[in-house]
Amino acid sequence: MTIKNIVFIIITFLIISITNAQDYSFGKVSLDDLKNKTYDKDSTANAVILHKSRKTYFKEKLDGYVVITEIHERIKILREEGLGYGVKEIVLYKEEGDRELVSYIIGNTFNEEQGEIKLNSLKQKDVLKNELSKNWSNILLTLPNIKVGSIVEWSYTISSPFWRIDDLIIQENIPTAHYYAKITTPFNFSFNSVTKGPFKISPREYKELNKLKVNKKQSKHKNQNSSIKNSFRPTKGFVSEYNLKNIPALKEEHYVDNIENYRSSVIFQLKSIEFPYNELVNYSMSWESVVKNISKSKRFGKQIRSTKFIKELVKGLNIIDTSQIKIANTVFNYVKRKMNWNGHYGYFTDKGIVKAYSQSLGNIAEINLFLVALLRQFGFDANPVLVSTRDYGVPNFPSLEGFNYVIASVKIDKTDILLDATDKLHAFGILPEHALHWKGALISGHKRIKEISLYPKTINKKSIVISVKLNKDGSLEGRQRTTFTNNMALKYRKNAKQTSKNAYIRTLVDTLKLDQIHGFEVKNLLDITKPVIEYFSFKIYKGVEITGNEINLFPLFFLRLKSNPFQFEKRTAPINFTYPRHLKQMINIEIPEGYKIKSLPKPINLSLPNGMGSFLFNISEIDNKISVVTNFKINSAIIPVKNYLELRTLFLQRLKKESEKIVLIKI
Repeated sequence: MTIKNIVFIIITFLIISITNAQDYSFGKVSLDDLKNKTYDKDSTANAVILHKSRKTYFKEKLDGYVVITEIHERIKILREEGLGYGVKEIVLYKEEGDRELVSYIIGNTFNEEQGEIKLNSLKQKDVLKNELSKNWSNILLTLPNIKVGSIVEWSYTISSPFWRIDDLIIQENIPTAHYYAKITTPFNFSFNSVTKGPFKISPREYKELNKLKVNKKQSKHKNQNSSIKNSFRPTKGFVSEYNLKNIPALKEEHYVDNIENYRSSVIFQLKSIEFPYNELVNYSMSWESVVKNISKSKRFGKQIRSTKFIKELVKGLNIIDTSQIKIANTVFNYVKRKMNWNGHYGYFTDKGIVKAYSQSLGNIAEINLFLVALLRQFGFDANPVLVSTRDYGVPNFPSLEGFNYVIASVKIDKTDILLDATDKLHAFGILPEHALHWKGALISGHKRIKEISLYPKTINKKSIVISVKLNKDGSLEGRQRTTFTNNMALKYRKNAKQTSKNAYIRTLVDTLKLDQIHGFEVKNLLDITKPVIEYFSFKIYKGVEITGNEINLFPLFFLRLKSNPFQFEKRTAPINFTYPRHLKQMINIEIPEGYKIKSLPKPINLSLPNGMGSFLFNISEIDNKISVVTNFKINSAIIPVKNYLELRTLFLQRLKKESEKIVLIKI
């Protein structure tokens, strides 16, 4: 190859590179981007993040340093449903007189008008500040003149006195075309980082020169001693640089505990700081140290160990049952009756169990720690269990903020039974759904901690029995009985507590597509030791399809599965059913006189591997009546991602089978 050819190739490569390079400078958008109607990587997107950049670094100040984060974001609005992305929320933290500040706020809206770019800039009136709570405030930016096809962008800088690095949120609810982040930390700061989510994230890591002044007294971390030692020295900072393209949107999926647990992101935790004179201060914790700190607190461990008040209380209860399970159940029911939950979460008491008892009102900790203390006084091996609720998410590092809830555990016959006495509707051994999440930390001493699954192994059953009379005019008259057990019964009771009877019946009519409901009644609604049983009669004016001499009808009528909840070909999150569940349905159909069966769907019996679930469909004719039985089982609260396609196929086959029709023909 000649020198001339080599030069030609290099020049051609440079021209292509320049042509393909995207200019992400603030205020510069292309007419082509404005004219685009869809995002080629995701035609379903309501909007797309064209560019998102973030730079976080430590900046020297006279009294020490602050953490600076610079943000620039640009979004293309593709559909009317995406107009909400023209509003940006900036959340700021404050504590003990110190607060995060935001500055250099600018924003633009770009529209295409008659082949030209029309610019509208953010005005001061479009910036609204709100105080949310003692520790939080926010600033809302509402970009002007937003419509479908607009490109909006904003830029701002956050200055924080707190020594932390906010999470890098890589994956959003809409796709991202380009993401860039640069995190620079001083040489003497050590951070742990963890990457979560399915998207592959590999930062470029290197060192660069910087100069930092460190003042120990300015630290916002409780475990650091106060000092006035400052440090000025040229050092090498540690840099993690993220440059990613074509990040898919995080799609909402059915049966997910908390979608935030699976969002692709990078989480940082301050591990240690090396101060002048080689003094090293560690901030990272182990779960053992977390438990020790919580257990030794006057607002936790001492509450359980304060037995004088409990001893006096036990004498007055006079429980004489000999069965361990009955005694524990009686104690549990006593605490439920006596105490009322004020709606506050947390694992620390606010006023202590003695005062909470005297007022019959307390937070989560005051009620469930009182239960633990009382059970112990009756001789049980009872312990508190720290929980991270479903809305709170899974802790990424051992920390005091890793949990937000506490329940009780009592060991009977070598089995840990989990209890929550905060709601009158909670039955013995049945936890509310918000507490059925991840794993709990059972604390049996200052340093002893046992990981315990919070998901129940007990099967939750929903059984439906229907007797239906099919009339010649295609109308249906029937009677339905539905039985709910365990968590399903708890869910029914809570819904009944919040919804009026008439409103619930209207919901049934709308959901099941019924024309009339009468004779509605519920048994055992207040007796939480028994299943809930619901009865009602119904009528449907046109419940079948009549064509000539034939009648076509679905074997399960309004009970059939109408869509597959698992639409995506791939799944990123485990399938979380919360608890094992069995759905059994028995339908008896009375055929009208003058008709006989022409064809019936064929029976089927399908199973998931390792006994995780199954689907049975059986149908038969007896004395000109049709009997249909289905049994759908999910035997595990959690189905791993690796079994997603098998589960999806099972639902698909169930959907197909329940959509097959019975054909009757006139004799």
